[in-house]
Amino acid sequence: MSSHRTEQLAPTDFSPPSETQSQNIPVRLIAIAAPVLLLVICLLYFVIAASSLQVSTVPVANISIQGGWHVAIGQRYLVLPGEFTVLAETPGYRQERVEVTVESGRSAAIEMILAPLPGNLHILTEPEVPVQVSLNQEDQGLLTNPLLSNLEAGTYQLSLDAWLYEAWSQEIVVPGKGETLELEVRLEPNWVNYRVESDPSGADIYLEGQSVGVTPMELPIEIGEREMSLSYLGYRDYQAPLWVEETDDLVVREFAMIPLESSLAINSDPTAATVTLNGEYLGETPLSVELAPEQLHQLALFKAGYLGHSDQIRMQHLENRAIEISLKPDLADISIAVSPEDAEVLVDGVVVGSGSQNLELMTRKQSISVRRDGYETQVQEILPTRNLALHLSFRLLTEEESEWADIPSRYATSQNQEMLLFRDAGSVQLGSDRPETERRANETRWSANLERAFYVAATQVTNSQYRAYNADHSSGNRDGESLDGPNQPVVNVSWQEAALYANWLSEREGLTPYYTTARGFVSGVNPDSIGFRLMTEAEWSWLARTTTTGLTQKYSWGDSDDPSTVENIAGVEASGLINFYIESVQDRYSVSAPVGSFPPNHRGLSDINGNASEWIHDWYEPRPYPEGEVQTDPLGPEIGEFHVIRGANWARGYLPQLRLAYRDFGATARDDVGFRVARYAN
Repeated sequence: MSSHRTEQLAPTDFSPPSETQSQNIPVRLIAIAAPVLLLVICLLYFVIAASSLQVSTVPVANISIQGGWHVAIGQRYLVLPGEFTVLAETPGYRQERVEVTVESGRSAAIEMILAPLPGNLHILTEPEVPVQVSLNQEDQGLLTNPLLSNLEAGTYQLSLDAWLYEAWSQEIVVPGKGETLELEVRLEPNWVNYRVESDPSGADIYLEGQSVGVTPMELPIEIGEREMSLSYLGYRDYQAPLWVEETDDLVVREFAMIPLESSLAINSDPTAATVTLNGEYLGETPLSVELAPEQLHQLALFKAGYLGHSDQIRMQHLENRAIEISLKPDLADISIAVSPEDAEVLVDGVVVGSGSQNLELMTRKQSISVRRDGYETQVQEILPTRNLALHLSFRLLTEEESEWADIPSRYATSQNQEMLLFRDAGSVQLGSDRPETERRANETRWSANLERAFYVAATQVTNSQYRAYNADHSSGNRDGESLDGPNQPVVNVSWQEAALYANWLSEREGLTPYYTTARGFVSGVNPDSIGFRLMTEAEWSWLARTTTTGLTQKYSWGDSDDPSTVENIAGVEASGLINFYIESVQDRYSVSAPVGSFPPNHRGLSDINGNASEWIHDWYEPRPYPEGEVQTDPLGPEIGEFHVIRGANWARGYLPQLRLAYRDFGATARDDVGFRVARYAN
């Protein structure tokens, strides 16, 4: 019968969890889950937003990326868009650095090739002797067991050359990568043993110009052609090529030294005199020469500026003699005229006095210069001759005179236009007085001072000259009367076309154009240029109106209101072409005449107030300047709508328009308006 024991359970205390304890459980879960969730979100964003960057290197190298988040997956990297610095490095190679920009949604790939570091070359020769090292035919010097550093990796041609050894050459490969290539080279002997003896003994031995000892002496000599010489006081030097051939035997060479017969040392005052012996050139003093004894020798010395010296010399056997010869100057008379008289005179840079003088100078090439403060120095090279008197004249010019001496008073252009020079023009009055008959409102009085020298063409530009610039131009005709003859003044050109012709002529003459241009039109001037231009209004007025006595005349023929035929203006020949003409004038031409058909005015200019009116450089203003101010070399107003036109022409027959004060203006081409060229002289 089984039996069991019954145990009675005892009660325990129980109380439900409090409200605070039940709330702590979800807070802990949130504290753990939130960072995880944030990390997952960041990873998802990175995966979605990241682009692929593939990096490959040659050779394989360690890669590091700077500049943002990235994850390496083999040779690829996931990176957020942006700018990155990729570094590649591996031992033995230079670090490579690449800046790369990765764009959103686009993959990128780069290949980086690393350059090996330089290497070194250590050459160990056997035997250890100095060797001349050449690398790729570039000499590295005479070195012993040389160490050549910082050699770029690659193939080199190495050559070694050592005295008494065969030359060695071989192509080598320097690995670089900071490594040192140890190269052992065995040098092969390349000499023959010589014994050098002389009679008498004790002679100095020179091999290839280097002293190697005294006789008798045994020494090794490298195989090949060598230069050997022996020297002994009182004996002739021995010098001859030495052919050294390969042999195992000792080679003995004996030299019999030849005693000197006689020696003559020649000195002169001054030195550097040319010496000849028996008509043969020996050199310049001081020098020593060996002479055959007991013979008569003819000695001669020469030096420029000195009298020659000759002598006969006989030497005893084994005689040593020194002679000193004083050369006498060979002088010639020179007369020098100098202006101004207080100018210094220099001979070969040495001051010999001031003003005109007579000099005795040596008969050799000499430089005579004359100088004075404020004047240009003048120099003449001369070769005085004793039997021919020489007269020199020096007239010094001031710096201004020297400058003007090189500027011609007239010259012709490549277009055969004669240019006349005008200097120191001075004061000029423009405009007219109020009481003057038929005076116009734009003829206000003003003054100018012309300081700059200038050139002006003696004649107006012709059709032929203009067509060298513009071959298609035609000056046309007036009612069937031609204006287009080759020597007639060019007309039917605008101010712009006239100015552009001046620029073309400047370039043809090698001058900087005076007018600046933009898009084919004149836009301004170059104040530093001396190129061709149009006359200024002040220049025209001085040339046309101001007489040589400084007076201002009314008409080109004077002040009389009764015209005379001095210019091509509208006379009876033009009556069928124009409304106003002068019955008292007969000039033979109904329209324009060939330029220069009428006598030039008092300045040497033709047609200055006739034939064709002329475009002027200045912009037009009724009152260009205040009356009380004096303008210096004026160029006119800075801007305007029209340009000034000056001078009468073949179509003008109204007396007030023939006045030299009359001012016209325009902007477009006309058949009675041409131009002439001018330019500053300096």
